[in-house]
Amino acid sequence: RRGATSRWAPYLAMLPPEEEYRSFHPAYLEAAVLEFPDELDAWGGWAHSFHTCYEEVYKVAVGDSAVTFAEAYHAFVTLGARKFETMGMVPLFDLANSGGPDFVNVAVVWADETNDSVCLHALRPLDAGEELVVSYGLEQLDPLTIFQLWGFAPDASPMEFPSHEWRGVCMALQPHVFPEPDEIEYPVAHNYWRFAQEHCRPGWDTHPAERFPAEVDAADLAVDEEVCRQDAETPSWTPFCAWLVRAC
Repeated sequence: RRGATSRWAPYLAMLPPEEEYRSFHPAYLEAAVLEFPDELDAWGGWAHSFHTCYEEVYKVAVGDSAVTFAEAYHAFVTLGARKFETMGMVPLFDLANSGGPDFVNVAVVWADETNDSVCLHALRPLDAGEELVVSYGLEQLDPLTIFQLWGFAPDASPMEFPSHEWRGVCMALQPHVFPEPDEIEYPVAHNYWRFAQEHCRPGWDTHPAERFPAEVDAADLAVDEEVCRQDAETPSWTPFCAWLVRAC
């Protein structure tokens, strides 16, 4: 609200505006185009909770001085996309991009035992003007989580045989029947479409013969079916179990 008088004005001016997030980020998925289950549209649940907080807590507390919901939500999305797990959103730190292990050249470290100060530590000698690349922890997250947090995902995994959970994701995405949305009119939906095409290979969402290696027999499928009976209420298993019942 201080505009150009704020000492943070140059930094704030570099942050993505709402219009940019609307061009790709799952937080702004066009609801009229796609309706996904919660595990594929985490922002749907987060936005609902945030709206409740905005209406019932924030606006009550600050009254007429409240920012609009659109402004508050933009700030919420920015924070979610740019924060570090252990220290929140730290100005300038969040400008470092991410990359694979071969590209990471700096690491986030605490300066002392009090955890009051934090530094970016160079992992090797850096050239003047070289881009700083920090790990976002991508190697510890599945592609869908990465996509929902940041609106992008690494190149499709080279795995030949996906996990049960990933089969469930592909079944819910249904890439074989997912019509390509108009990229101009529905950019976020189109980003989901691209993700589905890149991360779900043909057959992972419909054909059991292409999902299971040849050595898997009826006994193994019976075990999977029993696991489904026991864990049917677990969200991550639900799509896979639905496929198992239909396909086997």
